[in-house]
Amino acid sequence: MKQGEEFKRIIDADDVRWFYYTYSYEKGERFANAMRKLIEKAALIDAEPEILDEFTQKLEGLAEQFDKVPSRAPRNSFSTEITEENVYDFLAHDPVIGKLHPLAPPLDIRVEDNRIVGHVNFSRTYEGPPNYVHGGHIAKVFDIVLGGAEALSGIPGFTGTLSVRYTAPTPLNTDLRIEGIFDRVEGRKIFTRGIMYNGDIVTAEATGIFISFK
Repeated sequence: MKQGEEFKRIIDADDVRWFYYTYSYEKGERFANAMRKLIEKAALIDAEPEILDEFTQKLEGLAEQFDKVPSRAPRNSFSTEITEENVYDFLAHDPVIGKLHPLAPPLDIRVEDNRIVGHVNFSRTYEGPPNYVHGGHIAKVFDIVLGGAEALSGIPGFTGTLSVRYTAPTPLNTDLRIEGIFDRVEGRKIFTRGIMYNGDIVTAEATGIFISFK
């Protein structure tokens, strides 16, 4: 089976497991969580210069140790043989939903009632206006959720246009719900829309146009 055909198979509406975390790498996730906490502490630190110097020396030493450890090869797509392990490996390093990526919130998404439903809680690492989430982080979450909605069409594609309308401030440290809905297909264009909720309050809406692969 050609890689393009295999990719289409795994994002078919009847087989949307491509973004599910049914496989887990406990030690890797624990490491990423520790790094996530470190990044949050570093982003919020307000210490005396001598303390900053002390921490800087320790971090520089840690970075040197990291240089001695092999790095992952660049991601080049799913492998031609789809397994839970290699699908997980691909998605787990995603900067938005990746459980192994320390910059990811991370976002969790599932299929519910023929739509994509995501849940995310942004820490102060993602702060824009005081006490609220930076709009750029909201946009990247919509990109993933609407990408999942696009997959419900059964047609593989990539983001062409993403438009976000911010209707209310989105608070930090709050459980948020994001819905992605597949709308229609026109030629190579796949239309989607999404909504972000803080409880019953809509904080943002989005529309996305995805372009199918040739």
